[in-house]
Amino acid sequence: MKKFFILLIVAVMVFSLGACTKKKAEVSENKELTAPARPDNAVVGGWVASSSFEITDSVRAIFDKGAESLLGVDYEPAAYLGTQIVAGTNHCFLAKATVVAPGTKPYYTLVFLYEDLDGNVHVKNVAYLPIIPGEDDPEKSQEEVMGGWEVAEDFTVTEEISDLVSDVAGRLLGAKYAPCAYLGKQIVNGTNHCVLCQITPITKEPVPHYALVYIHEDLDGKTELVGMTDIDIGYYSELGLDLE
Repeated sequence: MKKFFILLIVAVMVFSLGACTKKKAEVSENKELTAPARPDNAVVGGWVASSSFEITDSVRAIFDKGAESLLGVDYEPAAYLGTQIVAGTNHCFLAKATVVAPGTKPYYTLVFLYEDLDGNVHVKNVAYLPIIPGEDDPEKSQEEVMGGWEVAEDFTVTEEISDLVSDVAGRLLGAKYAPCAYLGKQIVNGTNHCVLCQITPITKEPVPHYALVYIHEDLDGKTELVGMTDIDIGYYSELGLDLE
């Protein structure tokens, strides 16, 4: 069983203080656990969006085996986003993160785990996922950045949120929108919502991808799409500190 050191770095975020922690850890093996089924269109070296972003028991087991070595922050998997076939498999999770300290508030990250051919799992990196464009700009104050936005403590896609996405998506052409997680809201003349969605183009050979979808819901319940920010898993996989 391999031992490794991990330096945990928490990126500068709106509500939480950064934390750096070093730990020597072992990853336990469980040969009975099985990895999620690999999509048929998986290409060696390329990231592929998951056919299901549900956190099943087998997916949760992979996350727990890798994330147990992280200190100072509690990570809760919110959605299983994709895989990359290498000499083994890289996995990408959306996770809610909370610094283990009084008074801290959650934020969202992309957690990248590597599973080798023997079933051992460890963390590759963790990348902070800002829910607001420009939120990670160090030149901006917290007030300028958030503008009244509140990070959701409960990422569950409720029936209400699902209906909001369906209502907006029904007026858009060329793609299907599947909500993965609810990330935050802003109270204005009504409410702005931020939802991570898997978007599948309506084409002969569709390639799903992810985006933060921003929806305005007015006081009468009418909805409007106010913006989208693409989330490139491959790009974010290079942003966090490499913990290998």
